Amino acid sequence: MDLAEQSFNLLNNWDIFPRKMYFDQINRILQTQQIVFVDGKRRVWKSYTIMGYLQDLQLSQGKIFYLNKELDLRNEISDVLALDRLFCTYVETYWNPEYLVLDELHEIVGRERFVKAKFTEKKYKIIISGSNSQLILQELNTNLVWSFLSCMIRPLNYPEFIKYSNQKFWLRAFFDYLKIGWMPENVNKRSILKPEKPQS
Repeated sequence: MDLAEQSFNLLNNWDIFPRKMYFDQINRILQTQQIVFVDGKRRVWKSYTIMGYLQDLQLSQGKIFYLNKELDLRNEISDVLALDRLFCTYVETYWNPEYLVLDELHEIVGRERFVKAKFTEKKYKIIISGSNSQLILQELNTNLVWSFLSCMIRPLNYPEFIKYSNQKFWLRAFFDYLKIGWMPENVNKRSILKPEKPQS
């Protein structure tokens, strides 16, 4: 199983909290025929948001070339030539995909050449992300200026916190939000105390 297959299979193994506002933003950018750069601080669920968006599309594997570099334990896709070979193998198997999604792109040497080439072909809806956002933004501004827009992922807002922690809009929930914080992993790691019902 190659890395593209592993990445796609990962989508079916996660129950991902849907952040619809970002799904809508990604869609709006793609409709402009521009590249989507998913940006944001560490641990705000950039990768999970991308995976959730792809899940929401409900497309077959042949429609999405999805590469999650974090799955590449052996660093087999380390440069642009390896990435291009993987993509060519995908095309031979499925034909040209509709979506081209590259997550943790910053770990691939020469990545900007691949993105520029695929954007120039005008065949794909392209979504990219990487932890080293400053480096990728610099490359995009150098090689693909005016050809991309950023989708900035932020920590959970209060309505998201309420939904994710399965609470109601109680005052206690607000104090939990202030105490636990709005980083998704903090909400996931710590139990949320439900307010006790008043005794009659």
